[in-house]
Amino acid sequence: MLMTIMTPLMLLFFALSLVYYYAFFPREKDERTNQILRLSYSKAYYVLLFGLLVCFILGRIPTLDLHDDAFKNSILFALTASQAAMMASMVYYNRKI
Repeated sequence: MLMTIMTPLMLLFFALSLVYYYAFFPREKDERTNQILRLSYSKAYYVLLFGLLVCFILGRIPTLDLHDDAFKNSILFALTASQAAMMASMVYYNRKI
């Protein structure tokens, strides 16, 4: 059930970030572009790391039933949150810097 919602949502975030990157992101490879990419990828990395850490900690608790599909859905949610954080930080830093 959750996969029918999360898969299109994840594909939407990937598609929106690709459209933003190719349409609105600066084309010249200068220090500003490198700084925006470095900051946005670092934010996305920390969100992904935190999400996976939460998934694995919740998976180790024996009273929670986080097996198979539920664990796969939680990892997919962590990936989607990471992609959304990267896209949001790219938009924010592109306007700020």
